[in-house]
Amino acid sequence: GACRAAHRRGRGLLLGRRHLLDARHHAKQHGLAARAILRQCAGNDPARLRSLDLRFAAPVFPGETLRTEIWRDGGRVQFRARVLERDRVVLSHGVAQID
Repeated sequence: GACRAAHRRGRGLLLGRRHLLDARHHAKQHGLAARAILRQCAGNDPARLRSLDLRFAAPVFPGETLRTEIWRDGGRVQFRARVLERDRVVLSHGVAQID
């Protein structure tokens, strides 16, 4: 009920669009991190990536450059991503499992 009422007033629609844009933006960041891990740790073979968990720590703005920093311990990969222009960690507590 509350969601439908908020949408009728118009506020929920704006929040809904922002949420959709945030979800797309997060999906892109998640994908970039996965791609870097596949390239560096899994021979570009997506079948080797068993799991990928991370925390979105800060926003990334259009045009910024991300650097993924990776530490590997056997099949366990830890990582974070940093925006070079602001020297800010934007993805943290990253853990991937590679076969």
